[in-house]
Amino acid sequence: MSSITITTQSFGAVNSTVTGQAPATIVLELGTPGPQGEQGIQGPIGQTGATGPASAWGTIPGTLSAQTDLQNALDAKLGTSTAASTYYLQTNPAGYITSSALSPYETSAHAASTYAPLVSPSLSGTPLAPTATSGDNSTQIATTAFVQGAIIAGSAHAETLQATVRNSTGSTLAPFTVVYINGATGNKATVAKAQANAEATSAGTYAVTESSIANNADGNVIAAGVLSNIDTSAFADGDKLYLSPTVAGGVTTTKPSAPNHLVYVGVVTRSHPTQGTVSVRIQNGYELEELHNVAITSPATLDLLAYDSSTSLWKNQTFSMLGLETSAHASSTYYLASNPSSYITASALSPYLTSATAASTYQTITGMSSYLTTASAASTYAPLSSPSLTGTPLSTTAVANTNTTQIATTAFVVGQAGSATPLVDGTAAVGTSLRYARQDHVHPTDTSRAPLASPTFTGTPAAPTATAGTNTTQLATTAFVTAAVPAFETPFNTAKLTSTTTANNPKSLLGVIFSDKGIIVPMNSSFVTATSGGTASLYYGALLAYTPATGAGYGGAYYSIDGYSNGNTLNNFIDWSKTMGFSCVAIRGNTGFPSGITIRITLGKGVSGGTLTSKGVGLDIVSGQTYVKILTHNGTSLTTTDSTYPLATNLTSNYVHQMSVISYGNGTAELFVDGVSYGTASGAPTTAGTAGYTRFSMEHYADGSQPNGILGAQFQVPKVITSL
Repeated sequence: MSSITITTQSFGAVNSTVTGQAPATIVLELGTPGPQGEQGIQGPIGQTGATGPASAWGTIPGTLSAQTDLQNALDAKLGTSTAASTYYLQTNPAGYITSSALSPYETSAHAASTYAPLVSPSLSGTPLAPTATSGDNSTQIATTAFVQGAIIAGSAHAETLQATVRNSTGSTLAPFTVVYINGATGNKATVAKAQANAEATSAGTYAVTESSIANNADGNVIAAGVLSNIDTSAFADGDKLYLSPTVAGGVTTTKPSAPNHLVYVGVVTRSHPTQGTVSVRIQNGYELEELHNVAITSPATLDLLAYDSSTSLWKNQTFSMLGLETSAHASSTYYLASNPSSYITASALSPYLTSATAASTYQTITGMSSYLTTASAASTYAPLSSPSLTGTPLSTTAVANTNTTQIATTAFVVGQAGSATPLVDGTAAVGTSLRYARQDHVHPTDTSRAPLASPTFTGTPAAPTATAGTNTTQLATTAFVTAAVPAFETPFNTAKLTSTTTANNPKSLLGVIFSDKGIIVPMNSSFVTATSGGTASLYYGALLAYTPATGAGYGGAYYSIDGYSNGNTLNNFIDWSKTMGFSCVAIRGNTGFPSGITIRITLGKGVSGGTLTSKGVGLDIVSGQTYVKILTHNGTSLTTTDSTYPLATNLTSNYVHQMSVISYGNGTAELFVDGVSYGTASGAPTTAGTAGYTRFSMEHYADGSQPNGILGAQFQVPKVITSL
């Protein structure tokens, strides 16, 4: 028979191996369980351990009568989880908590020195805690993040003064209900509907509900600020709202008057059925006795308000306290004005004068005896109206310059004669003086007017303009001269020198001189070239100057003008104290005027590229610039001045322009293009130039940013005038 070995896995306290030859009988016995120990503290769940090795089955010697016998024996064993929860381990039969089981737990001493107690902890360092949700209002710890967020949120609503109150009315308060404080509970004010018909319900008007507040519930009210999202369709924008005296908690646009109380609520800022807004600003009106300088004590009917200077207060006073008479007291104390005792009343005497008034107002009969009768007066005195006086009537002499209906005496008339020297003739005027001139007065000579003989005028004398063609001694005005002198010729016609009816502009004529009348330097006389990457050559009498195909460089031609000064030798230098200049025709091809290109024409250089470094004048035509530039060098420094000749509108492809620069010997140089002046520049030389720097140069430069390919410029008919 074969040998079988079966080894059972550990089930509780059972761990055995049975070996024998099959068939065999397997007997498994369990020991007597120990006494139940006290249940220990539930330890923490440890980490999941690594998967152990697979169970190995041992051999059972003997013969099994049937496989079911083995199965029944195995079924009688306890499962691992059941055994662990039912029995103590054999290594700890009493069920005590082992040190290994307590290893995850803190001792009291270590916990006290390491952790904060739940009650009144004293934290140190930088304690951290979860940040509560914005708006939280509980015992949760508030972190700095929560506080800063609350501050920011509060700042955002600083325009509205809001408070939380308790509704104690017995019913729900609707939004936009005006309330007053009627008590307090739970650290909150209780409110009820305000109404302007009584002191009790209006004096304490506090705020307006922001939303519905159920009875005995808390809610928000706005004491000042903007109330939004309410129905204001019954009002118009800008309506002023007052507490209603007829509807509790309501508002009205009618300003209440006594006996109702005036409480201003706010103003409608938007009229809308659902999105209306009201700017709330509660303002309670005052009772008279509520004013700080008014003291009302037990007021009674007909009391008057009087000021008491000793207390600086207004107080209610009775008639008797003020020494005033009442109708009741007067009727019981005094006789009536109807005079029941038959005395003459004051009203009865009103048409009569008192003795004092009569004496001061009227004459007595005795006093009237000294007056004339009407008949006696008419025969003795002149009437006031149209009197006919005789003899030598006299009157008081009026003050000089009097101008009234007062009688003028002979003394007044003679006194009105003027004493000032007569004025010279001037602008006609009526005058305002009341004095008259004497018959023998003489006017002085008028020095403000020119004499007829040899006058000397100043200012801007004017005269009638004579008819065109007048040839007499009549004065000729500027208008007459302008009409008689022919107009200036255009630069184009000046160049032709053909007109016999118009005059030539001096500057245009000077440009023509340089264009057609200057001294022509022969193209094959004293001609040299200087290049750097470019080329220069003569071609049928014209100079061709080319830039390099790529990169920076130039090509130029240089003419010496030694010996050309109207037949006078210059001794190898230019005399810049005289009028000097140059002219040439500059021609560009159909390549236009691309970027990176400069055309430079100068007088006063040596044979080298670059700008002027010694006394001289010239011009630069630079692509990308706005105007042609005038170059002047006084021997010390170079001055570059923008002319008024625009590049953008003139220097296009295939352009042909005659360019001239003239130095006048006084430090000023002028640019001419096609005979027309385009500006002047300072800094030109005024003394003899440097020996050897007598070249007239025409150069074509490229700075390397130009398009690839050789670019050419052509210069024709170069001319230099060395003295005018």
